[in-house]
Amino acid sequence: MKANEASPIHLGNNIKHLMRAFQITQAQLADKLGMPDSHVCNLLQKADIDDPMLQKIAGAIGYGVTVDLIKNYNHDDTIKYITNNYTQTVENGGTGTLIPNQDNSSTFQEGSSQQINNYVAEQAFEAMKEIAVLKTEIMRLRMKYEPDSVEKEKNNL
Repeated sequence: MKANEASPIHLGNNIKHLMRAFQITQAQLADKLGMPDSHVCNLLQKADIDDPMLQKIAGAIGYGVTVDLIKNYNHDDTIKYITNNYTQTVENGGTGTLIPNQDNSSTFQEGSSQQINNYVAEQAFEAMKEIAVLKTEIMRLRMKYEPDSVEKEKNNL
């Protein structure tokens, strides 16, 4: 396990960050793991979790998450990566879709924790894009089949 120089690794926190990135609730993770929500809550409080349980958690999260990714995940580095490599197109008159900067060359060696964090950030953005497309499609269908309900919701805002 690689330790972050600034702070010790807390695997429960790493899992929480990954769950948030992939929009997985504690209840959903508990369901996928086949255990009570309270057991998952206890797991997420632990700084150290054994590899077999990490393997189960990684599989339950999905999206290519691995035990190594959970162990090497650094939230601060991920936030820095997002901040440094993505811009909002709203600033340029666009729709707010996140797009990569043009000058995001990486000097990190393959397999480094920074590369793993970059992968997590990219996967999170891909998942967010897919969710946005699905939400748009759901709204389009609701407008087609439930125009009165949609109109009432719109007026209530």
